[in-house]
Amino acid sequence: MICRTRRAFSLWPAGRLFAAAAATLLIWALAQGQAQPKSKVVTVRNSKVINARNQVDLTQAKAMLAAGLEALTGKKEAKAAWAALGLKPADVVGVKVNCNNWTITLSPPAELLQALTDSLATVVSANNIIVYEASVADLESSGFKRNSSTSGVRFIGCNEGAGFDDEERLSRIASSTCTKLINFASLKCVEQGRGASLFFKNQIGSLVEKDMPKCHGDMDFLASTLAKPSLKSKTILNICNGLRGTYKRGVPWYWGGLILGQDPVASEWAGYQIINEKREQEKAAALPVPEYLKIAESKYGLGTCTPGHIDWVKIER
Repeated sequence: MICRTRRAFSLWPAGRLFAAAAATLLIWALAQGQAQPKSKVVTVRNSKVINARNQVDLTQAKAMLAAGLEALTGKKEAKAAWAALGLKPADVVGVKVNCNNWTITLSPPAELLQALTDSLATVVSANNIIVYEASVADLESSGFKRNSSTSGVRFIGCNEGAGFDDEERLSRIASSTCTKLINFASLKCVEQGRGASLFFKNQIGSLVEKDMPKCHGDMDFLASTLAKPSLKSKTILNICNGLRGTYKRGVPWYWGGLILGQDPVASEWAGYQIINEKREQEKAAALPVPEYLKIAESKYGLGTCTPGHIDWVKIER
């Protein structure tokens, strides 16, 4: 039997005690760092990608997307970058776009969407890419032609034959047809107490129609939208089209950039900072961090809107 008295401990050399304490602190610090990795958000801007006539340069758009994916994943080639995000050749990828032209047209430019689908096609076949919105009419109003054939990228609406999942109250395009999802939002400020319409509100179009109005007044319901199992588990990337956006309701603004991130909360927080930077320049009051982002972080664990927990990489081309 070994009995250690207080006297025995007091005989330890001070240096050994200090070293043991330091090692314990180091292990604790490393554990904390592993437990709370920072959420990476990448923004890429290019003054040459779009002009004042709303014309987009496809080559520049492709270069911007490639730079963003490389910064986000550390992989230079598109195929490797998508693989790092979890995309596999057998996947069916749903791209939820925002074709809502309320107050001002901010639908994704065809060139930017092509840059994305061409990049995805390095991993999956073109027909395994589904660009979708709430309705076919929404897509067509933005110049995208419906395609439900077995050839080329598909363009379909949630109001078509697939219907809605009764349990998730979500389009079956997201819940059943697709194995991976991309949340492709627009940089839109709507004001009137509603702040901005970015990643969370983009997925309103995936919901059953009766639930859509709840997202405008019920902050908990809006936060919970991206917590739906299919959206949470399948979304591999959030992209915000900021080539042309709005910093005030209905006021166009050529920011000329993209926001990319896997964390929808951090990515949306960055979008608010970008809008507020422009609002400050224009002497407009800043938009506060919305309550639904705080709820999404604290209640649903969807990501973080805490600045110290976000690694924001900014690229200027």
